[in-house]
Amino acid sequence: MLRLRAATAIAVVPFLAACGGADDDDAPSFAAALEQLPRLGADDFTVISWTDVAAAREANGFDAVPDPAVDAAADLVVAMNGLADSSVVLAPLDGYDAVTAPAGVDNELGVGWTSADSIASVTGAGSFNFYADDGDVEVDGAEPDGDLYRLDDDGPYGAVDGNRAVIASDAEQAQAWADDDASTLDGLADVKQVAEAIDDADALSGRIVDLGPRGILGIGWIDDDGDPACVFVYAGFPGDADDVRDDVEAGWSAVADRVELDDVRTDGDLVVVRGHQVDDVTAPLRLLMSATLPLPDAG
Repeated sequence: MLRLRAATAIAVVPFLAACGGADDDDAPSFAAALEQLPRLGADDFTVISWTDVAAAREANGFDAVPDPAVDAAADLVVAMNGLADSSVVLAPLDGYDAVTAPAGVDNELGVGWTSADSIASVTGAGSFNFYADDGDVEVDGAEPDGDLYRLDDDGPYGAVDGNRAVIASDAEQAQAWADDDASTLDGLADVKQVAEAIDDADALSGRIVDLGPRGILGIGWIDDDGDPACVFVYAGFPGDADDVRDDVEAGWSAVADRVELDDVRTDGDLVVVRGHQVDDVTAPLRLLMSATLPLPDAG
């Protein structure tokens, strides 16, 4: 089950093993997660993240939910951004610092993400996090505030619906989700196309980043029969897709020591790049963070 409970300083959502099964038609996907995430402010989003945590656990050999205090849960953090590699540890959701010890995972992240079936988040003008599992959410000690739960004196706010829960920095956004009345990210055509392309690549985890005048970029992390692979999806860019494909492919040659390309193609208005990380499973994210990942011109 999912358990929503209050904390003295931060919101903590431990996810426990659940009984009961979800319908196969409701299998986690990035595109479906967009239906749960609201647009934040005038710019809608800065970063959108999604992870099929259950698939990441399976890919990394966790037969049961890892206990951050005793198990190698830090490996699973990396699984959010590729396959497990205990030499490098990154947080799965945007905005959190690196975790350096398994025992600190839950405290550092503020959510018990290790046993959720799937997680998703959007950051921008505020933040909004979505969690889902097989069993119903159980509320433990969180203070009711109308239809919501105030997880600390000044927020954030939680909302629950069956086997789903959200934590939002803004009470109105949490309420809109609870009322099924939010303006959600799946209404953005470019964003939805990118999420669907990441799903089509069978990614375990994905991220979509607003590049401003360069458009948007999606990154998916893939388990390719035990080898780490990745997909990059460019959309909403100025210029012709064929020209952008050629420019991006040339740019990737400069970082061939980090990601070896398998395929570069256009798909309608998208440019899709598929590759394998050479040595570091976190190379896609590191290239993005260091501004060395090939991007379209701003026009």
